[in-house]
Amino acid sequence: CFDDNQVLYVKNSRKELKQASTTKVMTAVLLLESDLLDAKNVISQKASNTPYSTPWMVPGDSYTNRQLLHALLPAGLNRTLTLFFLSVRKVF
Repeated sequence: CFDDNQVLYVKNSRKELKQASTTKVMTAVLLLESDLLDAKNVISQKASNTPYSTPWMVPGDSYTNRQLLHALLPAGLNRTLTLFFLSVRKVF
């Protein structure tokens, strides 16, 4: 029976993993649905110190969400996702 929340198997449970592509895509979806693509953000010290962060983002720099979205997604994936989101957005 699996309804007692007992862990049956664990492997590398304490190992830190890089951000998954699914998380990136979901972040992009939420951003596109928010209609805040042109809102500006100022990079904070905390954001610039995030592990695996982009080295060219320094505290005090200002970027739109659109620019950050392009930085979030790999270049090859950008075109594909843009086409996909534009077609899906027409449905909603």
